[in-house]
Amino acid sequence: MSNLNSSNSAIKDKTKPPEKIQENTKIELYKDQTKTVPEHFQPDKQNFSGVLWATVIITTLGIGFLGGQWWQSQNSETANKPSTAAPGRRRSTLVKAIPIETASLQETSEFVGTLEAKRSVRIRPEIDGRVIEILAQEGTFISKGQAIAKLKSDNVEANLRRTKANLRQTQARLAELKTGARPEQIAASRARLNQSQARLAELKTGARPEQIAAARARLNQSQASLAELRAGTRNEEIAQAKAQLQEAEARLANAKSGSMLEEIAQAKAQIEVQQAELDLASEQVKRNQNLRDEGAIAELTFQEIFKQEKAAKARVEEAKRRVTQLERNRESTIETLEAAVEQQRQVLRRLENGTRPEEIARAEAEVAEARSNLEELQNGTRPEEIARAEAEVAEARSNLEELQNGTRPEEIAQATAEVAAAQAEVESLEVELQDTVVVAPFAGIVGNMIVKIGDFVTDDDTITTVTANQVLEINLPIPLERRGDLKLGLPVEIKSSEGKALGMGKVSFISPTVSSDSQTILVKADVENSAGKLKDGQFVRVNVIWDRRQTVVVPMTAVGFLGEERFVYLLEGAGEEQKAKRQIIELGLVKGDVTEVVSGLQPGDKLIVSGVQKLKDGSAVKLLNSGKGKNKGVAE
Repeated sequence: MSNLNSSNSAIKDKTKPPEKIQENTKIELYKDQTKTVPEHFQPDKQNFSGVLWATVIITTLGIGFLGGQWWQSQNSETANKPSTAAPGRRRSTLVKAIPIETASLQETSEFVGTLEAKRSVRIRPEIDGRVIEILAQEGTFISKGQAIAKLKSDNVEANLRRTKANLRQTQARLAELKTGARPEQIAASRARLNQSQARLAELKTGARPEQIAAARARLNQSQASLAELRAGTRNEEIAQAKAQLQEAEARLANAKSGSMLEEIAQAKAQIEVQQAELDLASEQVKRNQNLRDEGAIAELTFQEIFKQEKAAKARVEEAKRRVTQLERNRESTIETLEAAVEQQRQVLRRLENGTRPEEIARAEAEVAEARSNLEELQNGTRPEEIARAEAEVAEARSNLEELQNGTRPEEIAQATAEVAAAQAEVESLEVELQDTVVVAPFAGIVGNMIVKIGDFVTDDDTITTVTANQVLEINLPIPLERRGDLKLGLPVEIKSSEGKALGMGKVSFISPTVSSDSQTILVKADVENSAGKLKDGQFVRVNVIWDRRQTVVVPMTAVGFLGEERFVYLLEGAGEEQKAKRQIIELGLVKGDVTEVVSGLQPGDKLIVSGVQKLKDGSAVKLLNSGKGKNKGVAE
């Protein structure tokens, strides 16, 4: 036991590990025991070896037990002693912190909307007509009033000509009334009166024998013609028609290849002769002009030669005119003879085909009319004919008196009204004629051109479309739950299917009714499209911006969750006294990786954004890159 105590004192002085001490103690004990055994008490080798091993095992177990008890007593003493570390030194967590600032936060909802042009119209013509020209190309921009297509309407043009003629007639009538009757008009009116009176007297006296005879002759002639048509064509008539056709064809052939060609050829030959004489005369003029300039011949002689050249030129021109005249005469003669041949062919064809039924019907009508006239003359004048003739006499007498008395004011007023009516009709038809040009009612983009040149269109047919794409409307179905947030002027953002921003707009219409099928509210927003990127009927993604506000936002990674509580850590203190303060907050809108803080934070606070998992309220912290600290999670 004295050896064990000496070993413990050795441990305190040398500060060696207990395991080594026990091992040394075990060895020392083993050596002392071997020295105290007398030699004469040693057994034989086999018994001694067994005893030795048993003694070693027992000694080792005892030393192990005593060593364990000592180790526990040493640990308890160390735990109860006060810490020998330097005063004020504590464990600190390395963190990052950012100042809290306010940011612009907007609350949005995404919907799928349909773009619709505010002005889009199907272009139809005002009148019926045939398309003769297309003046606008598909997909191009046209201005208001610019022509799209042009039509041709024969009815409008014919009516316009008729109304213009009627206008001229009424204007002439008004001018005539204003100037009064001329002497020749009075004479003509008196002549009509005399004629009407003579007709009345003739009716009253009855028909004369020569009139009855003439009516009977006309009846006989009509009956003969009818009988001839019914009998049909005779063979000798066909033969005669064939002979006349051959004669006409012979005259035509003679005109094409006969004496006229010979006469034209002679005239052309005469041109060549006259041209040769002109060339000779021109050569003489040139030669004698040089002689005159040299004084070899007199001026009078040169003038005679010059006159001969002019006469030769005149003969050449006359010969050319004669050839031209002969050719024109030949062409005219050929055209006349060709027409005569065609006429004879038609006569022959008609005779060979026989009498047509309509010719017989017309002849029968002439016979009936001639018989009626004859019977009328034989039966005498009927009372109604005499009354009609008396009315004609009275009208003629009234017209004569009117001319003699001059124009009345009411007649001039009536004629003026007729002129105005005719003028209005002309202007109306001129407007219709202008309607043959189809124009754009407003500026926009020309759509698909449905018609082609040559198509006949009516006022119900669509030619094309014009769409004003400068400003478009977005039709948005908004859920009924957001009706309280809807208001005019709400901004909207338009995006493509890839998320690319296409433009901005504002809510311009909120439907007062709810769709019974989808329980949504139709909302429209105006969108500027001057660049032409958006199209009528296009589907787009639309973000409705419900609210925009300045608020405190923090990263979601800095927010801690504990049950219903939400908290962050704020950095407090300075230098070695920095610590983390646990701050309860109330979250608002979450946008991606940041969140709005409704309450609990103020701008200017320093928010710890890293290492928050290792923190608790009051934990000592140290900012990264703020001094000697290195990028470690914990520093001692």
